[in-house]
Amino acid sequence: MTIYFELEENPKGTAQMMGTAYQGGRIHHYEKKEVRQLRELYHHKIFKYFYMTKQNIPYFDGAVRFSAIFNYAIKDKKKWGLPKTSRPDADNVVKLLLDVCSDLHMWNDDAQVACLEVRKFYAEKPSICIEVVPYEVIKTEVKT
Repeated sequence: MTIYFELEENPKGTAQMMGTAYQGGRIHHYEKKEVRQLRELYHHKIFKYFYMTKQNIPYFDGAVRFSAIFNYAIKDKKKWGLPKTSRPDADNVVKLLLDVCSDLHMWNDDAQVACLEVRKFYAEKPSICIEVVPYEVIKTEVKT
């Protein structure tokens, strides 16, 4: 089963997902407000996609290949289609997206993502394209 969908959303990075506070003589860790809001937005958009297309949210019980293309809007037409090499970092934009897929129970844990492909480009309109596929490993024998 291959899942492909597109979110018409401006990609954002989450370099520091957790905050730390000292309260009542103890250290507490919490999710920052902007990260919580972005998590809720992604959760809503992905859930809405499956609801509108009348599909059940898939469940993957084995290894998964996860591919995400982040398109950042820019007015300069000469840059459309070119790779984006500035911040946010690729690992920071995909981290929260994987967590949201875990929250939606697409898998038990995002550790099941055995193959991860993240691409960032400049585009006319902002979007996030996501593809999730069961990851099949082709075993070959090495003859000596």
